[in-house]
Amino acid sequence: MKMKDSGIDWIGMVPEGWEVRQLKRIVRLKGGTGFPIERQGIFTEAIRFIKVNALASHINPMHEYDTISYEDAFAMQATIFPQGSIVFAKVGAALLLHRFEKLPFDCCIDNNLMCLYDISADSKWLQFSLSLLNFNSLVNPGAVPSVNQSQVGMMPIAVPPLSEQQAIANYLDEKCGKIDEQVKLLEKKVDAYKNLKRSVINETVTRGLDKNVKLKDSGVDWIGMVPEGWEVTRFKNVFDYTTGITPDSKNESYFGLDDADYTWITIADMDKKVVERSALNLTEKAIRTFVPRITKKGSLIFSFKLSIGKVSFAGKDLITNEAIASIPPSNNYILDYWYYFLPMILDKNARENIYGAKMLNQGIIFNMLMPVPPLSEQQAIATYLDKKCNKIDKSIELVEKQIDAYKRLKRSLINEVVTGKRRVE
Repeated sequence: MKMKDSGIDWIGMVPEGWEVRQLKRIVRLKGGTGFPIERQGIFTEAIRFIKVNALASHINPMHEYDTISYEDAFAMQATIFPQGSIVFAKVGAALLLHRFEKLPFDCCIDNNLMCLYDISADSKWLQFSLSLLNFNSLVNPGAVPSVNQSQVGMMPIAVPPLSEQQAIANYLDEKCGKIDEQVKLLEKKVDAYKNLKRSVINETVTRGLDKNVKLKDSGVDWIGMVPEGWEVTRFKNVFDYTTGITPDSKNESYFGLDDADYTWITIADMDKKVVERSALNLTEKAIRTFVPRITKKGSLIFSFKLSIGKVSFAGKDLITNEAIASIPPSNNYILDYWYYFLPMILDKNARENIYGAKMLNQGIIFNMLMPVPPLSEQQAIATYLDKKCNKIDKSIELVEKQIDAYKRLKRSLINEVVTGKRRVE
């Protein structure tokens, strides 16, 4: 098999009969259309409408959709993309998932998605090839990640003859399908461990460690009975808390990457028990303009908007965004205990808005009823759960390493085949 230099570092050598083309030479690219939420729904005479959140959260995302009327689509000059087109997120957290999905029907898409259509190649082969593109190199700096359509269009792809594209697609469909099956089995195992951890936490923070203690009715339906010596009171009687700020994301002068800037934590940064780093920092100008309250090191921070119930400790003095609240350290409570309890009580007290999204406001948070153990029990429960949950977390970590190994194997396989390093019949 004769090879030639593709001229692209990450592609390297390719078979002699292959070409390297920019993506825009293979497909047409176009973003979707933003429709007001009140114009989305279920209409009798309607066009299916897919939104970016479907891509972010579902195993089979393209089967969840809203609809818009033909009249609105015409008025907004929206494009109806044909079945078989490929969509991906161009804005927000979903962009970082690198998912490329085929449309199973003709539909419109929202303005946070981009569509590849009029594809002059095998679409399944193209999906595999797209999964290798380094979109991270194109992400624009700012509070919300995004990519530019023209830059995406210029990305290079190694293009074999159509017959080889089809052979590659069939080969990778079979091989990657087997890898995906193993990943799904392991992901179910992770879910089982997480359910076990949740069950252990929920039982312990509402019943305590003494299985023989006398119980009393908490007066809260979802909690039920609690130990007799525990007080049941409202959140506002136990904690003071503050919230953060979110500057205008379009004003780049508010945001920086310099370590000398002020660490600004968003929900996306709350992926560990202790957080002290953020993807973006706030500049001195942002601090002077908004004068935010500083979240002190050791504070417990929790999310109460968008993604409710994420909880972490501040590993240093920092600033949070407006969707995160901070509880400072105090001798009146053991924050290690509330680290385990808060996710549950926040979730149970959240209300759904008319669009089905969960939300909390200051009034709801202040008036949440919760059982409060004596300080000595708070400490004992926290110590017990640290030990128990650490053991479960280690089991989860081992399985997730296996999942990661399979995913790396899959990516390596795709890379070898779509760049011609491994030929298939």
